[in-house]
Amino acid sequence: MYVDRERVRARAKRHNRVFILIFGWLFAILGLGLMCGGVWMALEGVEFRKGADTTEAVILAMRGKTRESLGMPHVRYHVAGKTYEATLTSASGDMRPGMVIDVLYARDNPEDVRLAGSDGLFSGVLLFMGLVFGGMGTLFLVVRKIRENRIDRLTAAGYCVEAEVTNIELDEEQYANGRHPIILSCRYVDPSGRVYLFRSGDAWYDSHEIVLGKKVRVYMERTRPSNYYVDVESVIG
Repeated sequence: MYVDRERVRARAKRHNRVFILIFGWLFAILGLGLMCGGVWMALEGVEFRKGADTTEAVILAMRGKTRESLGMPHVRYHVAGKTYEATLTSASGDMRPGMVIDVLYARDNPEDVRLAGSDGLFSGVLLFMGLVFGGMGTLFLVVRKIRENRIDRLTAAGYCVEAEVTNIELDEEQYANGRHPIILSCRYVDPSGRVYLFRSGDAWYDSHEIVLGKKVRVYMERTRPSNYYVDVESVIG
């Protein structure tokens, strides 16, 4: 049986690149952006505090409060005998009208005011989220690269057999673009009568594109048949 192995490898890499672009790089770039935002906010907060003083403010109302949102505190405070009002851009769950809180105001512009301690909290949240998303993206890229290298080795030097498709199922744990990927189960009997059972990875095809009983190519390691790759696209069409 002649198999264009270079074509199979190129096709597998093309599919991997799509997933890597969508999931891996998206999460990695998002994580990097969040971490940069956290660092910038922390540095900006340090600069603001250098030219700021603390004073007490009274919450007059929680602007924009709904069942789903705390709203933002609208406060009144006094600087050098002058009264100011402003709506802050951060809040906590225990805030309520009449409550006295500490705020920071810029000495050269008392109207520039913010909740005391809020910069550190927000920068910490952004940094944490950046680490989570960046870590997930990086882990996904590493795992996909390992898988791609494994597929490369199998399609280049593995033993190629044609297995019979015995079952097609939806992977309901995965979902994208309004559909679930499919997983093929297939069976191969070698000349000595030994039976091999295989399962493909997630394949983004519709189940009606594949007919039970058709042959699908499987590349497996000769000395370790449990290491294999099911070329789902070989059964399409």
